[in-house]
Amino acid sequence: MDAEDRYLDALWDVRQAGLESQLRASLKHRMGTRMLMRLLLHEPPEQTMPFVADLFPLATTINGQVGYARNVIGRVNSGWLFIALRPLIAERLDAPEADYDDYRRIAEALEQWDQHKHLADLVARAETSDDPDVLEVAEDFRRTYLPPEDLHHGTPSG
Repeated sequence: MDAEDRYLDALWDVRQAGLESQLRASLKHRMGTRMLMRLLLHEPPEQTMPFVADLFPLATTINGQVGYARNVIGRVNSGWLFIALRPLIAERLDAPEADYDDYRRIAEALEQWDQHKHLADLVARAETSDDPDVLEVAEDFRRTYLPPEDLHHGTPSG
């Protein structure tokens, strides 16, 4: 009980100091990011919204915190998340250095978050690539993860 009491006291102090500003400051440190995600898992999902853009890179790359980041983002309202993800996905995939890992990790996250329209768009985009590894991502997610209603010859059904 002692550890739990200390945790609750620390959480209270963070809230009193201004939750969002304290959490935003925590992003500057590796351990702070982990703390941020743990706290957000216990807060109302709306508290996560200001941090989606900050957590998206952690949720879509291979790192020790990918699971936390995906779980935290996955708690956000799916309609709001759909809108928030659009520019994040575009920025990442429009980058000249976008590669297999970018497509694969974003597709995995979109599948976990039930963002099928974004996943269908990613698959359609991947199918236009000259990179055989990116084409593999399109093939894997077109056949495995997209519900039939989201497929129409490899493109979103609108």
